[in-house]
Amino acid sequence: MYTSSEIVSILDQAELIAKGIIESDIGRCYFTRLDRLQKDEHAQQLVEAFNRQKKVFAEVNQYGKYHPDRKDESEKLYMALQEMELCSVVTEFKLAEKALEELLQELSEIIGQTVKRDMNKGSVCFKGINVAECSISRGKR
Repeated sequence: MYTSSEIVSILDQAELIAKGIIESDIGRCYFTRLDRLQKDEHAQQLVEAFNRQKKVFAEVNQYGKYHPDRKDESEKLYMALQEMELCSVVTEFKLAEKALEELLQELSEIIGQTVKRDMNKGSVCFKGINVAECSISRGKR
């Protein structure tokens, strides 16, 4: 069982990692594009239209492929998705979101490998995890 000081130390280190992610190029890009998406009225209309159509399709789809409106609603959903993805603001946000997800996945793997390695050695240590060390934050993929 962890002591209170160990939990606080782990939380402090997690906070440093989170701050590093937010301040990284990928993090700044994500938040810039998110802000742009949220402020763009046209993009918001497209996202809302897609979400409405997704809800309609989910209602129809619960009855299966034999529902008389399923094909029409499926096509409408596809068209709404296509229209939304043609919007450059949405596309830029999705690319930034994907880059952030890849960074988070890589960090998760590094933390998991570090914990596993240190557990095999008999000690657990999170020190030395640096966002700048991740290949994705250096532009490698």
